Order: sequence, then C-alpha cells, then structure tokens
Amino acid sequence: MTYAEYEKTEGRIEFWDSLSETAFEAREPLGVAHEARSRGLTTLIRRIDLARGASCGFLGGADLRMRVPGTGRMRTMQPDESVYLSAERVAGIIGSGGHPDWVQVEEGELPDVVLEVDHTTDVRRGKLKQYELWGAPEVWVEVPDRITYSRPRGLKPGLTIHLLEGGRYRESPVSRAFPGWRAEEIHRGLNEVTLSRATIGALERVGKALGARHGTSAEDDLQTRRLLEAARRETRAATRLEQLRLVLRLRGIQPDPRLGDSLTEDDRRRLVLASEESIYEAIRAAADEADFFRRLRGDPSDC
Repeated sequence: MTYAEYEKTEGRIEFWDSLSETAFEAREPLGVAHEARSRGLTTLIRRIDLARGASCGFLGGADLRMRVPGTGRMRTMQPDESVYLSAERVAGIIGSGGHPDWVQVEEGELPDVVLEVDHTTDVRRGKLKQYELWGAPEVWVEVPDRITYSRPRGLKPGLTIHLLEGGRYRESPVSRAFPGWRAEEIHRGLNEVTLSRATIGALERVGKALGARHGTSAEDDLQTRRLLEAARRETRAATRLEQLRLVLRLRGIQPDPRLGDSLTEDDRRRLVLASEESIYEAIRAAADEADFFRRLRGDPSDC
C-alpha cells in the first residue's frame, strides 16, 4: 500500500510501513462489541485514578506514527487504546500540535500500556511483533467473552499481558504499569455489564498501590477530597446529634427522632464547625433540642 493509498483508505489500517509499503487492514469494521472493551478500559482506570489521587491520560484509537531515525522511514500503528500513567504527558503530546487524526511519537513517548481488542485475528502473528520492534513497554491483548461470527476457533476469551524485557515480550500474569492488576481481573472488568464488588475492590487496590508508587493518595484528587470532606462533616454532625439525644434522655426528655432531617443548613453548619467546648457546654445546659441550637447560635436573649 503506497502512502497515497494509505491516506485515502477509509477502512481501519492496523499497521503501515512506508519503506516496505506493508499494511495490516482490519478484517471487520469496528463495532459496538469491539469499542465497548476499549472504552470500558477508560472507565476502569478512572476508578483507579480516584483511589490513586492522580489521573492517567488516554489517546484512544488515534494513530501512533514514529519516524525511524536517519532513514526517513515512517511506521504507523493504530491501537484500540493507548494509556499513559500521567495525564500531563498526554497533554504535552497533544499540545505540541500536529495532525488531528494521528500523533507523532518519539522514542520514550510510547504509551505505558497499549490495548488491542482481538475479535477476528491473532495479534501475536503480526502486530505484536511490530510493537516489540517499537519498544512499547506493555501490551494487553483482550479476547472478549462475546464471540463474533468470524472469530477463529483457536482464539479463546481472556486477556494476555505482554511485558517488554531485553527487547522481547514475555507473557505475565500481572501488569507492571498498574501494580498488582492481574490479567484475569482486567478481563473480568472489561466484560462485566455492571462492575462487581470483586472488580471494584481490585480497582481500589491497584489505585492505592499506584498512588504509593508515585506518592499520591485519594485525597490528592479534588473530587475525592470533596467527597471525603462531606462524609466527615456528615459523620461529625451525626455524632454530635447523638450526644445531644443521649444527654436529653438522661434528663428524662425524649428527643425528636426526626431532628437530623429537619435541621436547617445554617444549624447543620454550626453543628459541624463549632468547637468541642462550645458543643459540650450547649449540650450540658440545653433544656431541649431548640434550646441547644439557640445556645449554639450564641443568642443570649433566647437562652
């Protein structure tokens, strides 16, 4: 396939080499079953990001183009998903400009993980060798549980992790980029319609391990930190309300069980932000719930 033919092709070109004019063309067009796996990986990794406290970056199925130094030779690969452990790296690659449909990568800029969803062929027969020549550090080959009509009989469902060591790939039961994430766990997550407890637990475990490796935690993520702070506020408010109810019962006063639901936002905020001393003083002196909140507001005319 010449360069002109390559540029005009409307089908999916998995690999193209400018010197040999060799191209690998997908047997079938992309479909829902294929796309669901690659897009599903971003969903799984977003959950890892929350536990990690930092974000990964993705290039989706954009073509990766690499020029062979000193030869003028260009090779192009089209993965199903490209994953970088740092969103900033992706922003830097995209920010450097270039064509909107492909990304120019240099040595050291290859994704930390490449995902290939294999429905109809065996990636190991051709494309995996090209990734090896490029030096892609980690390639995942996913054969979905859902079987397509054109799948070869010998292609069994599952995910295989290929790690680059000494310039050659070896199969591994566990990822190197995502510490502790096992091949069977990734495959299960990619094929679940609704994430199971086991999958969610694995994602949280991997996120914490990845955060420990890079010195981050869930609280470094702004969204997670806000959720945690909200949860702490709710816990503090509930604890202080329970203290109030206990004291009132000891005085023979039956507290209103609906009190927590009927609080105004201002009173809830005071309940959370007040010092321990002012809370205890108001509880000890309060005749009932209304009196407690009057004292907490510091309104002497009502006390």
